Amino acid sequence: MPDQWGVHESRLLLLAIRDGAVLAEVAEGAGAMTCRDPALEALRRDLVAALGGERLDSRAIERHLTELGHGPTLDRLRGSAARRGWASVGSESSPEEALYDWRHSQVAWQLDEIQKEMALAERSFEADPSDRLVRLAAQRAELLRYRAELEQERDALRQSAAGGL
Repeated sequence: MPDQWGVHESRLLLLAIRDGAVLAEVAEGAGAMTCRDPALEALRRDLVAALGGERLDSRAIERHLTELGHGPTLDRLRGSAARRGWASVGSESSPEEALYDWRHSQVAWQLDEIQKEMALAERSFEADPSDRLVRLAAQRAELLRYRAELEQERDALRQSAAGGL
């Protein structure tokens, strides 16, 4: 996977594509993000457009994206580092687990974006002191709080799944 393909971006796209149960729920989040890599960005835009239309399952979405010429990008995503070490991508999981994975990956992507922005703000701070760093730090703190809530939600999901066996 090329270095410019962020793992979080790739995971978000893989989740949005593979989980028919959560496609409608993630459409807004996928529409709000921007991928740095042009191939991923083109795939994301076409995915969001497809999600805005009729209710499609993940196979229909993949077929549609392949017909639009995204086959090589989809193949690279399926074999990418985004899947290695992340068992839920490409496996069957409950809609609740899939939605948790989406939310958690979206928070990780947002935290990564804020870290990059904070690094840029710190480098330019001497030249242009502002409240930008304070704002970014507050956003980061809020995302970390939300991530902790998501982890509690994941633990509850796992406990209820274990209790159902």
